[in-house]
Amino acid sequence: MEYGITVNAILPSAVTELFPGVKKQMSDNLPVALNTEPDYVAPVVAYLATNEAQGITGRYIYASGGDICIYPRPLQFPYESPVFIRKVGKWTVDELSQVVPQLMGAV
Repeated sequence: MEYGITVNAILPSAVTELFPGVKKQMSDNLPVALNTEPDYVAPVVAYLATNEAQGITGRYIYASGGDICIYPRPLQFPYESPVFIRKVGKWTVDELSQVVPQLMGAV
């Protein structure tokens, strides 16, 4: 991160006019999201743009409803399991600044 550039992949799951659909599981390892509105994904994107998240790079982060799943870096050995957390309701950027660093420490 010599130049302060970070790259992460957001794996959003939301129903929009462009992507209408029904709630479904993203994978066998994740429960069905409680809410599929795109407003629930936005706080994760906003958090990653903050100074507090400047050290987060090379991650896959799933966001849907109040669900967040952080995957270990690709090709990281030994492979660790993803970390999943659920909140009933929307996350705020302030809440994510408290929770995400703890989750990052677990993967």
